[in-house]
Amino acid sequence: MINLIKIVDISIVPAVVMVFSKFISVYVLLSLFSIPWSSNILTGSFFATSTQVNLNQIIEIISYSDLIMYLSVAIGFSIFIIRSIFLHRTHVHPTIIIKLGKLNLLDLVWTSYRIYHSAFVWLVFLVLANIIILVNTIGGLTHTWIFFTTFLSTIVLTSILLYDVQKEINAIQTSPKNFNWN
Repeated sequence: MINLIKIVDISIVPAVVMVFSKFISVYVLLSLFSIPWSSNILTGSFFATSTQVNLNQIIEIISYSDLIMYLSVAIGFSIFIIRSIFLHRTHVHPTIIIKLGKLNLLDLVWTSYRIYHSAFVWLVFLVLANIIILVNTIGGLTHTWIFFTTFLSTIVLTSILLYDVQKEINAIQTSPKNFNWN
């Protein structure tokens, strides 16, 4: 039960990043492209609105807002990839530890459990962003190149993380006595 609570707690930040980046990017892009936008509340329903925007403009806005949403989640995921490579307690370089110690930033060095759980949650949201982009691409609302670009970058980022996990597994297998199992 505690692990489930931790995973839910960890997943709040990527969820907020994903939702806010999508909404904020729509409004910024509407302003940036000088697209006149208005919303009319339809009577009889709280959430029903109609907009006065051209279909080509909608495709541009959705395409680029999908890309910005993806990039926001990918940056968050990349932070954990960088952390797993350079600030991982099991294989952090001694010079980095000395520099962090002088700056009183040793809390930046995390355990495998904490890094990989957080990275997995961000990876789930990265895949979810890809699914959203795929659905929009199939529906003709997002450019195809955006889907292929985000899909390929997700494969690359996941491969980098899996490479680090494999290094961790190999280190454990070659010298298990060096790891604290408590």
